[in-house]
Amino acid sequence: MPIAQQQCNRIFNYVLKFANKNQDLRIEMGNRLYPSAVRFNLKTTGATVAWPHIEPTLAELQQLVVDANTGLPFKNIHFRTSDGGPGLANLEFKEGRFTVDFVERFDQRVIDFCEQLNQIIGKPQSLSQLQKEEREYQEALSKLHTALADVPTSKQEITIDVRKKVEQIGKLKREGQTLTSELTKSLNDMHSLTQKRINAKDVDETQLNQILSYVAQFASNNSELRIKLGNGGPQFNLASTGATIAGFHKEPTLAELQQLVVDTKTGLPFEEISFRRGDSGPGLANIKFEKGRFTVQFVDGYDPKVIDFCEQLNQIIGKPQSLSVMRREEQEYLDALKRLQKAVANIPSSRQGVIAEIGKEIEQVEALKERGSEPVNTLTQSLVNMYASIQNRLSAQETASTTIVNQTQRNQICNYVIDFAKKNSNLRVELEDEARHDVARFNLVSTGATVVWPHKEPTLAELQQLVVDANTGLPFKKIHFRTSDGGPGLANLKFKEGRFTVDFVEGFDQRVIDFCDNLNNIMRQPQNIKSISQDEKEYQEALIKLKSGLAGITSEKRVVFQEIILETQKILKQVEQLKKEGATPTPELTESLINTHAVLQGKMTPEDYQTYAAEVEESSSIGMKILGGIMSALGALVAAVGIVLAATGVGLAAGIATAVAGVGLVAAGVGLFSVKKNTPPEADEMDNSNIPTPIK
Repeated sequence: MPIAQQQCNRIFNYVLKFANKNQDLRIEMGNRLYPSAVRFNLKTTGATVAWPHIEPTLAELQQLVVDANTGLPFKNIHFRTSDGGPGLANLEFKEGRFTVDFVERFDQRVIDFCEQLNQIIGKPQSLSQLQKEEREYQEALSKLHTALADVPTSKQEITIDVRKKVEQIGKLKREGQTLTSELTKSLNDMHSLTQKRINAKDVDETQLNQILSYVAQFASNNSELRIKLGNGGPQFNLASTGATIAGFHKEPTLAELQQLVVDTKTGLPFEEISFRRGDSGPGLANIKFEKGRFTVQFVDGYDPKVIDFCEQLNQIIGKPQSLSVMRREEQEYLDALKRLQKAVANIPSSRQGVIAEIGKEIEQVEALKERGSEPVNTLTQSLVNMYASIQNRLSAQETASTTIVNQTQRNQICNYVIDFAKKNSNLRVELEDEARHDVARFNLVSTGATVVWPHKEPTLAELQQLVVDANTGLPFKKIHFRTSDGGPGLANLKFKEGRFTVDFVEGFDQRVIDFCDNLNNIMRQPQNIKSISQDEKEYQEALIKLKSGLAGITSEKRVVFQEIILETQKILKQVEQLKKEGATPTPELTESLINTHAVLQGKMTPEDYQTYAAEVEESSSIGMKILGGIMSALGALVAAVGIVLAATGVGLAAGIATAVAGVGLVAAGVGLFSVKKNTPPEADEMDNSNIPTPIK
């Protein structure tokens, strides 16, 4: 029998009153067509968008179309406390009365609301049993969540498994087809099972015996590998791997291994297993038990037998895992390292600076590998880029001054680009401008492109018409190489400081190295000689000027300025080394010499010099970083000593007084270097055999 209009009005009045009294509860009334036709308390429960039918009046509610079967203008009432989530509870009119089903949690106010509506329609019903069941359900759910918070990291699969089951129970609860008491029982049973799984050892006694037997067998079959269980635990193959002292528990028997004390949580007598090939060095690899399974980390080198060992341990504990990806990554890392080391060995002895620089970078990569702080494929890419860098630097000109490409070279480059693209159809070649926009593309279709973009396959004539970079005259700012549409691409080629250089992004391809070398070969034709000669002339003048200044310092001043002199000599040595390597632009080295001379002469303040040194130190070149550090140290010494030259009439004593006052070398425009002409070196000076005679 439908609800009378008078009862509907009383329901509407009660809804308005309840909504006004409980503004932290959003109330949504709807039907099948419009689930949220009427809404209350949107703003007070976090809504940022004002939907229609907000806060309707009693008159507006009474205008809603009613259901002929029930006499009600709504099918259900949905309660929420915020915008997100499934909501708090659902109230429906079923079988002649109102019923409520809690979704997210229990709230006594919703129980009271439902009881009051049933009271209005003359079908009072106590919901105390429902209240009790809801409370028990929420308590069981809360207890299970608390248990999950205590799951150790080695058993996180328990958390994943239980959360999936809780989601299924929550779905059944929302559907309202299963008794709440039954769902509560499922939660309690799940809690008991979860506690048992948490308290259970990762490895049982049978599995442990299998592991220990396998360790002993593996050690016997691989005498070249020293195996150590845990920190200070038993070791295998000491003598066969070069040990001269017989360690404790050497070559333990299976019975001795079984006597080891196991961890109450994992069931294992060790936290890790380490592998070595000899006494010294960081070791080969470490196997650890983490998150319920064995994992391996290679430290120095690679051995597939250790991968096999780790896979077998996981097989024993019932958690098989293929480490094929790790095998591939470790082998690629090892191959890249060997190739790089071979390239370093072939560097001419005249390029010792390059050898030292690359050597340091290799050490840094190996240190990261040992710590396991970076993905192996990332470190492999670093080694690949180092190899490419060596090829670039060895094939470059001894000088690195900026070169303007002449028309002949430009035509040769355009011809070579087109010829290379034709011969390597599986490489996409993209010519880009300053804004990284493509101005020409080759091999789009053959590398998987499905859309034909502009500038596809330009002819030689079209390419020769392009002048993208006004400074160089080249038809591109950068060349980007790809093997397909997706990903970051294979490599980038740029023209910088008079030469072409390449940087690999993803993978390595010798063809790109050859491409870069051939472009640099084209650039080796005589060109811009006047500019190069001028740079060399200015460098030599600055070098001689600074060396002459040092040679002209008297022995009396050397006592006071000893630290400054030594630091200046370091700068000279580093500059000459960088010049010899040929990787740093000559004008940059000249500038460092001029500024060093200026700060010692008192024409540049220590503060300005240190600012300049900091800029040098920010260079991407390791050699320039070192130079910047030495210059910074010199600037600090100059600021601290603060002595002016006696040659200007200030006098040494007055200069020392000036230093005490903290003025620095800049005082009345004078500095360390003497302004006297033809000052011969003192007899007791340091060895200056390599310093030229002062300019007269």
